[in-house]
Amino acid sequence: MNASPATESLSYRAASADKSQASLTVRANFGDTPIDLPSTARDYTDSTLTAIKLNPPGTKFGDPSVFGPSGLYEFTYTAVNPKVGGLGFAAIRDLATFLRNAKADDKGTANPLAGYVRFIYTFCSSQPCRTMHDFVLLGFNQAEPGKGHRENRHHQMAIDGVLNWKAGGSGIFMNYRFSQPTSTHRQHIARWYPEIRFPFANQTLFDPVTHKTDGRLGACLRSDTCPKIFEANSANEYWAKAGSLLTTDPTGRDLELDRTSNVRYYLFASQPHGAGPAAPNLTKGICQQLENPIRPDPVLRALLFDLDEWVSTGREPPRNRVPHRFDGTLVPPLPQSAEGFPKIPEVTYNGILHTGDLWDFGPASDGGILTILPPKSLGTPYPALATRPVAQHWSMVATLMARLFVCSGKGRSRRRSAPVIAGTLRQRRRDECRLRSESHSGGQEFGERAVLARAAWCDRGCRDLLRAGIVSYDTRQSLRPTVGGLKR
Repeated sequence: MNASPATESLSYRAASADKSQASLTVRANFGDTPIDLPSTARDYTDSTLTAIKLNPPGTKFGDPSVFGPSGLYEFTYTAVNPKVGGLGFAAIRDLATFLRNAKADDKGTANPLAGYVRFIYTFCSSQPCRTMHDFVLLGFNQAEPGKGHRENRHHQMAIDGVLNWKAGGSGIFMNYRFSQPTSTHRQHIARWYPEIRFPFANQTLFDPVTHKTDGRLGACLRSDTCPKIFEANSANEYWAKAGSLLTTDPTGRDLELDRTSNVRYYLFASQPHGAGPAAPNLTKGICQQLENPIRPDPVLRALLFDLDEWVSTGREPPRNRVPHRFDGTLVPPLPQSAEGFPKIPEVTYNGILHTGDLWDFGPASDGGILTILPPKSLGTPYPALATRPVAQHWSMVATLMARLFVCSGKGRSRRRSAPVIAGTLRQRRRDECRLRSESHSGGQEFGERAVLARAAWCDRGCRDLLRAGIVSYDTRQSLRPTVGGLKR
């Protein structure tokens, strides 16, 4: 929690007003033993049984008496009227198929984009990207026959390209009875949601823990409907969402990422899950340090152009840029000396990260029915690893984020704004540009060629990304980027 609310809404209506049929616990940290609060300490807010409050009146969740705003509450009760959340996957598939292929819907309403859609891409941040993980895993990228289906094999796909920003290696609590697709777990909160469950990676792997063999791309490989995918993650996903599970096997060994030729993997090093405001408006909130103001927008915009070119022309995007076990850039978080995090005055390093947990939700959980709630912990058998901050050769994206692009405007080509879903963003900026390296002293300006020649970490794909990600910043306008002449 980041606040102290007076009430807490329930995901589903309680089956009974009998308070003995429910329980409420609280604890300071995830690893602590939950403390049972007596039934007299809480009430339903009204007869709808859709929210609870604390007693005595005026007590708030997150009060100092119950561990403050970071206290962890767990309310267990019998609910009624589940929603079929998994229909959301079908809705995404059918909407995309309709917009690409149909002339009108079942009631005769015309498709406003009929005949104009060539390729369809998704771009998302955080929770919707975990939705796309399970969308592909469950085989929903195969267009359903009778929904504007074409004979062309390419257009059996609902989505052609996917840019996942901050999905980590997990899915979403959606294709379950009593699903909660708007809820998520992180290192400190709600670790008992069925999000981090095998398979974590795109490759088909054997899991020695569950004795299952699977991969996120398994269904689309069987139907030949795998989209082109960018998996871009912030550093936060490694600490708060066990993001290393996406690029390692269940035993923690590096995966051969080139085996998934339709996927690219990128780390935005030092990037937060959600950037704070521009200085001097940064705050600490409930944290020890000020918020991180670094924003990913310029590189994400460049990757969107790269994704479009990859799908529409076959032009290869920048190669994978993630840390690995073999070169010491992906490591256990402790001890601090081995992890590489420097000792900084007034900065506490505890090495806590989201572990690779295994939960028992009951024998029917693979079919979407969770019968053991809260689930029973079966330990943390999956190695979760952190990024080593001293490494430089894989932090290409972070290097980009620390520099500003300034365009001279010469030879600028015109580009009209259009929805990505309606066409292709194939054209690239061909402006004459120079690269300004940001520094406290005002920065030095370098010619683009000189910078690209000197950057040892920059291969051809990286240089292409640099040229695609031409942006300019106006610090007087709260660091709002201008990309391709379009205000973001």
